[in-house]
Amino acid sequence: MEQELTDHDVIELERRAREMTSLIFALSEKRIKAHPGLPTPELTALAASAMSLQKALAAFLAIEKLCE
Repeated sequence: MEQELTDHDVIELERRAREMTSLIFALSEKRIKAHPGLPTPELTALAASAMSLQKALAAFLAIEKLCE
């Protein structure tokens, strides 16, 4: 069954995307700060994936607006 989405749903999605991005960056920062010395390859990948997710969510939301 197809779900009807409203403008409110899109606004909520944008809010949740911002919240998720904020939490992901906070977690990444916590992990990196807790590690002494230079970041490990895993921590570098964690930070890179957080930035990639932020850009992917922004791209999705921008493209969604173009499809209206």
